[in-house]
Amino acid sequence: FRAAAGESTTIAVVATTARLDKAQLGRVALMAHDGLARTIRPVHTQLDGDTVFALSCPSPEATAGDVTVIGAAAADALALAVVRAVTAGGGG
Repeated sequence: FRAAAGESTTIAVVATTARLDKAQLGRVALMAHDGLARTIRPVHTQLDGDTVFALSCPSPEATAGDVTVIGAAAADALALAVVRAVTAGGGG
């Protein structure tokens, strides 16, 4: 594997409508990062800048969500998104 710095970076955003605070969103982003590890080889190298951002856009009636469930779903969704991007020709 030979790549220059920045040539293999993957950036992702996961969003939820659950009411989560900053620390909870950090955990969701960390868990969602597993979706990259499931689909990209190699991942987390010294030359890439793989990053996952998590955000919450709750409606007024939204309640707090289960961070573990949301994070696990985010990892699944991110893995699926990577596969779809690559098989659709959108992956670089």
